Amino acid sequence: MHACKYTEKVTSKTNYVCIRHCVVFKTGNFLFLAPQLRDDVLQELQRSKRPEKNKTEAEFISMKQSMLVFMSTMTKKLDLDFLMSFCPKNSNNMKIFIEVLKMVSIAAPNVRHLKINSYHIRICLDSIEFRNACLEFLSSMNELRILEFVDNSCSEIDLALLCRELPNLRILSAPFTPLEDANMSEEDIRVSFGHLRLLCMPILSWEKLNKIFMVLPNLDVIQNILPNGLTLEDFLEDENLPRQHGVNLQRI
Repeated sequence: MHACKYTEKVTSKTNYVCIRHCVVFKTGNFLFLAPQLRDDVLQELQRSKRPEKNKTEAEFISMKQSMLVFMSTMTKKLDLDFLMSFCPKNSNNMKIFIEVLKMVSIAAPNVRHLKINSYHIRICLDSIEFRNACLEFLSSMNELRILEFVDNSCSEIDLALLCRELPNLRILSAPFTPLEDANMSEEDIRVSFGHLRLLCMPILSWEKLNKIFMVLPNLDVIQNILPNGLTLEDFLEDENLPRQHGVNLQRI
């Protein structure tokens, strides 16, 4: 099976060869790899160069099928912004993105870190037709702990709604997306963000920030860039342990 059009990788450790334009099993045309090896190839694929020009529908389908082939129970991190960058500009982005979320929920049930373009979330949440499907597929990813939004061209997303629908989420990174509701009650703040370890987003005012700190003193709140070389994954190290002292990074 010619599974991957874009991966460039050759390895002697396993019984397969990955070269540009195809991935073939040395003993035949059926790709059969252990889940961890499939994920290794998938992560390498997601680090490849993004398209510089608009791609065709056939090229997008090829990339989608390539990523699908390598998804497995060992897949913990997915960059859907990378995949959707291959989507032709004149496509039905809402429908395609929902199909991608469905694909991920089935093929990578243990994904923990999802990177998504904020534009695709916004257009789905703004649609009565697609909102429920979007939230359903995201909430079905029971191991999802990090939701990371990229792209500063779209800032109108109901972050509180998303967090309420994802009770297992621990980190929300949306550095270009302010809270839509500037007058959230203490109860709304607690219900929406009380299960988070880290909230990365622009804060409209110190008054709002202090209100969040008063309600959730153990929540780390930062803007834009993580300090001291920290990664989002660093905030998951103690997710199963109660914090003795919160570190409100925004106050540093």
